[in-house]
Amino acid sequence: MGSNVKSSILDAEPAAADAGRNWQDRYWASHDGLKLHYRDYDGPADRPPLLMLHGLTRNARDFESLAARYAGDWRVIAVDFRGRGLSEPDPNSTRYLPPTYAGDVLQLLDGLGIGEAVFLGTSLGGLVTMIVAGVAPQRIAGVLLNDVGPELDLSGIDRIKSYVGKPVVFRDWDDAADQLQARAGDVHPAYSRGHWLRFARRTCRETQRGVEVDYDM
Repeated sequence: MGSNVKSSILDAEPAAADAGRNWQDRYWASHDGLKLHYRDYDGPADRPPLLMLHGLTRNARDFESLAARYAGDWRVIAVDFRGRGLSEPDPNSTRYLPPTYAGDVLQLLDGLGIGEAVFLGTSLGGLVTMIVAGVAPQRIAGVLLNDVGPELDLSGIDRIKSYVGKPVVFRDWDDAADQLQARAGDVHPAYSRGHWLRFARRTCRETQRGVEVDYDM
């Protein structure tokens, strides 16, 4: 990537007002000019960081609890893939592919001067991890794959097809929690009402129209 990559790492956002926040919002510029976001949790520099990569329609907020558990003992970097969370959408939707995300992640590591990381990949994030393992195995200090493997289960793919890319606007956070529970309650039967509200806030955002899922359709 060369020395120009380091200049693509952008300054951190000001700290949030809530005292419980233990990360900085940081950004890097992709090779094709998008402003991409990651959460950066402080940790020691003498061990590889934990790099957390989310699923298809999710974002870095998925890892709030897990990151909080390991931050301090490890540096934790939770990425928003392009078109998710606080990362900019891609005007060319044909680039929404795992190899693109793998290139973005490697560019981020290069820009931060990180030689290797422990990859934690969920679903799509696991596919991205496997691509990195194939093209740049020296960058991987360890791997944890969650909800994905070399063989994809068709029933899981059919579930994803039933909702992905279909815009929906919820009236408010309660409506979002209700509808998300109706969609995935069988996957998380032990979730309480509080769990579903927290899940809604991690996967959705408020807009002028109401509450919408937080990814580029």
